[in-house]
Amino acid sequence: MVAVLLVAAVGIGVYTNFAVRAIEKGLAAKVLKQEGHIALMVQELSDLLRAVETASLEGTPERVERVHAALDATERRLREVRGTYKLDTLLHASAMHATASPALTDIRRWLEDGVAGHAGTSEVVLRLVHMRARDAYAKVRGQYALSRMAAVDILSEQTPKLEKLRIGVLATLAGIAVIAGFVIILAARQRRTENALRQSEAKFRAVADHAPAAIYLKDAAGKFLMASKKYEDWYSAGGPLEGKTVHDVFATKFADRFAAQDREVLDSGKPIERETDMPLANGDVRFFLVNKFPVTNADGTVVGIGGVNADITARQRAEEALRVAVGQQAAIAELGQRALAETDLARLFEATVTLVAETLDVEYCKILEPLPDGTALLLRAGVGWTDGLVGHAVVGMGADSQAGFTLQSDRPVIVDDLRTETRFAGPPLLHDHGVVSGVSVTIGEAGQPFGVLGVHTATTRAFTPDDVSFLQTVANVLASAIVRKRAEEERRRLEEHFAKIFEASPGLAAISDPDTGEHFDVNDSWLSALGYRRDEVIGRTAFELGVWDDFADRAAVVETLRAEGRIRGYEARLRAKDGAARDFLISGEFIELHGQPRLLLIGHDITERKRTEEALRHAQKMEAVGQLTGGVAHDFNNLLNIILNSLELLEIGVGDDPTQRERIARAIRATERGAALTQRLLAFSRRQPLSPEPTNVNALIEGLTNMLGRTLGEMIEIEEVLCPDPWRTLIDRHQLENAIVNLAVNARDAMPDGGTLTIETSNVVLDADDADRFEEVAPGDYVLVAVSDTGAGMEPEVRDKVFEPFFTTKEVGKGSGLGLSMIYGFIKQSNGHVSVDSGIGQGTTVKLYLRRADEEKGVGTARAEADPPAGGGERVLMVEDNPDVREAGAAMLRQSGYQVVEAADGAEALRHLDDGEPFDLLFTDIILPGGMKGTQLAVEAQRKQPGLKVLHTTGYAADAAVRDSRPGDGMKLITKPYRRMDLIRTVQSVLQRDWT
Repeated sequence: MVAVLLVAAVGIGVYTNFAVRAIEKGLAAKVLKQEGHIALMVQELSDLLRAVETASLEGTPERVERVHAALDATERRLREVRGTYKLDTLLHASAMHATASPALTDIRRWLEDGVAGHAGTSEVVLRLVHMRARDAYAKVRGQYALSRMAAVDILSEQTPKLEKLRIGVLATLAGIAVIAGFVIILAARQRRTENALRQSEAKFRAVADHAPAAIYLKDAAGKFLMASKKYEDWYSAGGPLEGKTVHDVFATKFADRFAAQDREVLDSGKPIERETDMPLANGDVRFFLVNKFPVTNADGTVVGIGGVNADITARQRAEEALRVAVGQQAAIAELGQRALAETDLARLFEATVTLVAETLDVEYCKILEPLPDGTALLLRAGVGWTDGLVGHAVVGMGADSQAGFTLQSDRPVIVDDLRTETRFAGPPLLHDHGVVSGVSVTIGEAGQPFGVLGVHTATTRAFTPDDVSFLQTVANVLASAIVRKRAEEERRRLEEHFAKIFEASPGLAAISDPDTGEHFDVNDSWLSALGYRRDEVIGRTAFELGVWDDFADRAAVVETLRAEGRIRGYEARLRAKDGAARDFLISGEFIELHGQPRLLLIGHDITERKRTEEALRHAQKMEAVGQLTGGVAHDFNNLLNIILNSLELLEIGVGDDPTQRERIARAIRATERGAALTQRLLAFSRRQPLSPEPTNVNALIEGLTNMLGRTLGEMIEIEEVLCPDPWRTLIDRHQLENAIVNLAVNARDAMPDGGTLTIETSNVVLDADDADRFEEVAPGDYVLVAVSDTGAGMEPEVRDKVFEPFFTTKEVGKGSGLGLSMIYGFIKQSNGHVSVDSGIGQGTTVKLYLRRADEEKGVGTARAEADPPAGGGERVLMVEDNPDVREAGAAMLRQSGYQVVEAADGAEALRHLDDGEPFDLLFTDIILPGGMKGTQLAVEAQRKQPGLKVLHTTGYAADAAVRDSRPGDGMKLITKPYRRMDLIRTVQSVLQRDWT
């Protein structure tokens, strides 16, 4: 008996061990199979997404073909996987299929039909396809993760339990008594396994309930085995559907259709996909993408139907809106073409009302136009109205009609139901035709109304914003056509005046062929400016006449006109018949002449303006450089004044030491050379002290001849061509001599192998035209001094810069570049003019125009130099902001017997005067800090102490402060740097006017 029990126990143990292993293996196989089905779906979507991404980056025509191929493969794989669905994989796979299938349907449609006017091969469509595929792939991946988590849960929960079960069975080998307990335990374990499977099923159900589509499962009899929460919410208001059929849920006409689809899947064993309308439990009817597929058992027998319904109502409505929008756009495009081609507004209006009525599917359409007297609106064109009304019926322009209200409000007016309208009563025209709903918009442009466009229906209709926008666009097209029509009428009227305006234009005007340049007409100004007769121009081309100095300018004008439609202010040079060139500003545009495009060009002569502008630019440049150099010279003179004064004070203190005195003398000579350099800078900036006097230039030149001969050498021949009776000129003789010598030396350097230097004088009169050509020159009488050489000459770029400071063509160390700039500044400061004529191989001529003297005065003779007497203790108030300059000057004055009180600015000087201190002389710099100039200080000081003598000093004489202060003619001035003897002599001159 024991042996039997033992054998039985062993047998049962072995059998149970194999059973547990089989259960474990079967469970793992099912999980792996489920994951395999779903993984295939994910992989196919991944392949499709990569194909779309590649196509978006490529520019080849074959890219869309590859997307189609990938799409075909994906859909084929989904059909294959869907045919293998079993009950244990249905929920997860169906949820993912509900996401993938609508996406593939959209992608297929977009690639074949395009989107909103964009072809399926366009970049726009490919971007949409890429976004749709990427979104579907992301969602399927998320659901795949949920599926794997559920599978892992099953294996993790069941495997340990089965292992424990297997071990427990093996323990039965210990005794038969354990067999009964094992059977009980096995039954309990089996129940727990079933509970775990039910928990897993609940998890699968949760996946289905959270899917974006409705998922369900039916048996072969059409009864619901399972329906997701979304399916129940949509179709049965949340009630359970298990055991019910479609006839229990839907109305008969829908239920019959759905039952027929179920039978088709059961009979064929193949899945189907339909787009259909379905009623919701709340009565709304929406559109769905319905996917149905067969469910088979282990041996492949079809035992039921699975289904996924995705709501595509929004897409359907969007497609419908797109279809309407495309239709409206096509209607607008057609109307636009008609508006451009149609010359008769009446025919355009008739075509418009017909097109609008068809596009918006309305019974009535009208165009109302204000009567000339502005009292009413005439039914100019319409569709649907009683015969005889179009062209005769009128409606009021006041607020009692929809049209009048529209004009007054100047915005679209929508009427949902005319019978309940409170804004206006509505005209008989609408009531007589049973109008209920309608929209009207103003036809107008820039605030000017031309009429009203309206549509109406005899039934209630809610017009959409797109309908209103379409109607407004049509009104805008009509407004443009009306404006163009009126413009054409205005153009015909203006054409009558064009010839008169063309001829009367003060500028050059020409009409020519844009391609050949043949002239069809030119005005009198054109003929006069360029010196042609009309018969010499008409019929000939601009190329034959040589009108354009550079024909590239004409080509540029034509190119700009073709690109932009007009051109304004193009600068070009035209040549007259005699070859003279003048500058013009060219404006132009294309006009139509006898049905052909012609080129109309208008030119305004700017030759004189350009000369003036160039002169102004040059003057501004020279003035800017002058201000800079003058400022530098002014500051440098202060430094030189300190050095020179200090050296002279040292010279007094060294006694008879010859070595020291020679060193100081060399330093003084170097300082004086620095002073001479600053004088040249001041000369250019027109800020040097000048002593003009009536001068005979012939006598001055003759006095220079011997010195020039020695200076220039034997290789230079000097010729004088002097005017027999030159006018006297008011000029600084010393500066003029320096200018002529500088010019002569420059001429010698330009003739290293020898040549001829010619000095000429003549009397010239500059008129207004000459004054316009020269800088800062007034018309009048001038004495011309011209210095010419036979040297190599200068290029234009060099000639234009010769008067600029520090510009030189000489080698480094051979010239400072200040010679000609000094001459320029000196002549300009003397109210004259200087010019240079030069060319390569033609030599150089520098012309000095010197203003004629107003009075004939004798030329004064120089006074003999004499040491001034020492001061007698006179009190001097010295005002200077630079402490070093002030200290040196005060020391020299004290050494010469003067009492000196120092002040750093005008305010300090006035305080000394206010204290009652008597002074014999005020010695002040013109430029002072604190806002008070030296000339202003002098006026205030003389008011406080009448009879006070004044001596001014500055780094340059023609300072802005001097000009602005307008000092009296008796003002005494000493410029920096000054030597001790010059200072003492000047002080004595101011204190003792009769001193000689």
